[in-house]
Order: sequence, then C-alpha cells, then structure tokens
Amino acid sequence: MCNVLGQDVRYAARTLRKNPVFTLVAVAVVALGAGAVSTIFSVANSIVLRPVPGVAGANTVVSIDRTHPNGSGSLSASYAYYVDVAAH
Repeated sequence: MCNVLGQDVRYAARTLRKNPVFTLVAVAVVALGAGAVSTIFSVANSIVLRPVPGVAGANTVVSIDRTHPNGSGSLSASYAYYVDVAAH
C-alpha cells in the first residue's frame, strides 16, 4: 500500500513539473479557496457564533410564537401581544 502511494506521489510531482502553468494555477486556486473559507468563517464567527458584547441577559432572550385558535398555523406576534403576555 505504501509503495503505491509513493508511486502516485512521484507521478504527481513529475506531472506538476512538466506543466508549471497548471501547477501555478492549481496552487493559486487552492490558496484562494483556503483564504475565502477562512474569511467567511471569521465573519460568521464574529457575527453569528459569538454573543453580542454588552447585552445584559443575552442568555435569556426568548421567542414568542402564536398559533391559530383552530390549530391550522402560526400567527405573527405583535408588540401589543408581547406587552399583554408580559403583563400576565
């Protein structure tokens, strides 16, 4: 198994040496892809994954959902509905 892997690596190195333009393009595409993934993760991490600093009680944020009286679907919850629920 290791012998086959070594042969494959040598063949890949020979092929890449024969076509330097292809090698340059392939390396550039991989580098740009890695950079793009890293950038997207950094942005998503700072916006979505980390909690917002300075927000008191960020772990107590809740969602209010309403259902139609006959159970057919959901209704939007307005601020007035929130105030009514909070009063009770």
